[in-house]
Amino acid sequence: AVWKQVHGLWDRAILSLAHDNPGLYAGTDQGIYRSEDNGNTWESLDAGLEPSSGRALLIQPLPPENPPGEQQSPQLQLPQLIVGTEQGIAALPLPAQRVEPVRWSRSNTGIVNSQILALASSRDGTTIVAGTTAGVYRSTSGGRTWDAWDDGLTQRFGPDKLRVPVVLAVPRGG
Repeated sequence: AVWKQVHGLWDRAILSLAHDNPGLYAGTDQGIYRSEDNGNTWESLDAGLEPSSGRALLIQPLPPENPPGEQQSPQLQLPQLIVGTEQGIAALPLPAQRVEPVRWSRSNTGIVNSQILALASSRDGTTIVAGTTAGVYRSTSGGRTWDAWDDGLTQRFGPDKLRVPVVLAVPRGG
C-alpha cells in the first residue's frame, strides 16, 4: 500500500476515523468532518453539536428493534454515526444529507459524566460498548440508553476511575 497526502484537514489532529460508503468520517481535535471523495475535500458536521473533539467514531449498521410498546424515532430508523466526545455520546443518522440543519442527538442516558475514549459494536449492531474515563458501558437500544458493564474489571486509578483506552471487540450475543 502507498500512502497519499490529501487536502483539507492540515491543521487538525485526527483522533478517529470511520468509513461508510460513500463517506469517510474524521473525528479531530477541532470537530467532526466528512469526505465523500476519498479525503480530497472535507466538510464540517459540527452544526448542532457543541464544540468538541471526536475521540471515537462508530458506524452502527442498523439500529435494533424497539422493545414492545416503545415507538422508534424516525432518526433512529437509519444507520447512525455515533461519536464519543468529552461531553459524552452523540448520534447522527446516515446518510447525513447536505441539507441543513444536521441533526445530532445526545444519547448519554445512564452514562456517568465522563469522556468517551472508545466505541465498538457487535456485527449486527445490537450491542454497542463505550470505554470511558469512568468505566465501560453497554447499550442494547441503539445507543439511546446505557448500563454500566464493568463488573469484574480491576479499578486502577482510584475507587471511581477505570480508564479504558480501547475497546477491541464485543462477544457474540452481547
